[in-house]
Amino acid sequence: MPDEIIQTCDLCENKYQHGPHKYEGKQSVLFGLWVCPSCWKGNEDGWNPRHEAKLLAHLVKKELPVPPKNEKGLYPRE
Repeated sequence: MPDEIIQTCDLCENKYQHGPHKYEGKQSVLFGLWVCPSCWKGNEDGWNPRHEAKLLAHLVKKELPVPPKNEKGLYPRE
């Protein structure tokens, strides 16, 4: 399997396949990042607070606005 289809999760840094015949990665357009299936499924109601520093740093790097937190006090996944 070529390296270009193996991606690294922007949150947990685990590897996942995102290429021919198997597209596992999910994109959070709001945050401009790609995550593995585990991070996507595990943060359905909003990003876990342990990810906040990484999320905010990513927003600064991409010059994206910080979204408001949802009713659960979490940054929304989308």
